[in-house]
Amino acid sequence: AVSAWLFGMAAALTAIAMFFVALTVAYLARRQEPGWGGITMPPVLWLTTALLLASSGTLEWARRRIAGGDIRGLRRGLRATAWLGGAFLVGQLVAWRILAAQGAYISSNPHSNFFYLLTGAHGAHLLGGLVALGIIVWKAHAGRYGVASHAGIDVFALYWHFMDALWLYLFALLFWA
Repeated sequence: AVSAWLFGMAAALTAIAMFFVALTVAYLARRQEPGWGGITMPPVLWLTTALLLASSGTLEWARRRIAGGDIRGLRRGLRATAWLGGAFLVGQLVAWRILAAQGAYISSNPHSNFFYLLTGAHGAHLLGGLVALGIIVWKAHAGRYGVASHAGIDVFALYWHFMDALWLYLFALLFWA
């Protein structure tokens, strides 16, 4: 059963990776054309990046807690992960508002267009992860996880850490590539 979940997650992550590879190719090709424009990175993105990385840390802390039989620690770690993930998304919306206040809209120039597209697509995937995490938190509070029965959390962790790595990639692509 676990291998089926792992296979499904691997397939989903492959599809997500290919989606972002396609967007990256379009971004790099379009960047070579005249009229690229530019946007100034909102400093809040440093904070959101730290929040997302911290959420991976709390998720790993929760996984260590359940492996040691600490159900209460699992619940605390999962809730912290959810709060940090939600704070990341709120921070992304703040970044969008900052850019809009600077006059950088989705149609302002190709760079701002790709910024909104890439960060929006990532945010949508992260929001889906938060929905899944909400179900995991609910199951944790319902007593569905234990030392020998937490494979769902491990499979979810692959997704969450992938979202972190993807964000780091997008952050570098948009502002340093």
